[in-house]
Amino acid sequence: MKKSKSWPARTGSNRADSNAWNLNSLPAPILKSPLTSQDMKPLKSTAWPALFLTGTLLIQGCNQQQEGKGSVSDTYMNPDNVAGRVPGTNQKTTQMGVDDMLQGTDMVFQNDLPPAFKAGFDPVVTAYLAMKDAFVADNAPEVEKQADQMMQLLQRTPDALLAGEAAAFWKEKKGFLMTHLKLYKAAEKDQAQRQSFVFLSTVMVKSVKAFGYGAQKLYVDYCPMANEQKGAYWLSQTKEIRNPYMGQKMPTCGEVKQEI
Repeated sequence: MKKSKSWPARTGSNRADSNAWNLNSLPAPILKSPLTSQDMKPLKSTAWPALFLTGTLLIQGCNQQQEGKGSVSDTYMNPDNVAGRVPGTNQKTTQMGVDDMLQGTDMVFQNDLPPAFKAGFDPVVTAYLAMKDAFVADNAPEVEKQADQMMQLLQRTPDALLAGEAAAFWKEKKGFLMTHLKLYKAAEKDQAQRQSFVFLSTVMVKSVKAFGYGAQKLYVDYCPMANEQKGAYWLSQTKEIRNPYMGQKMPTCGEVKQEI
């Protein structure tokens, strides 16, 4: 029976060398040349400075990036390549750029909005806000639950009560919302799911500006690092930044851009 090899005994009388193996006793193929006392000096740990520097750079990157740095034509790249293959989705409704969606004059229909429609629309916003909070907490099951809730509520909005520009506006925005909720559900990776939320949020900003949200004030927040460094918006109930695109990695990255 072959004897198992044993590690060389530790040597050294002083405290500095007491925890070091006698590496000079290892075979030549392992060590090309003997180690000297200079080589055996303890190394200073650089882990904490490196971590501090990394965190500093991330914070600076979040604060220093410019809004709108990406092209106006930045478009949704179909998470997991499912657009067109998911029932109810098509290429056209996934190619509207974030900046394109937010450009132009905001439509406002709150003064003439039928109360029954408002009663159906507000719960959609509530579900969206809950979905946002779940993304912030990296709570995937809750995100899924709120996405399902939002889809069900969208299907029940009394659209026939709207007329004229309000009806045309909501027909388009509702189509975008349904498309990106379906794309979210079809996406398998977290990054692709959060990418769907970029476009859900963009449409919700426009919709809440048009229809309002009860008597509560909402905030339009912006993160320059989201959406592959192109920037993205979302709605929040508080001024405190809680970023749904970065989750627990960088939850406070962003700034308030507008109050609704």
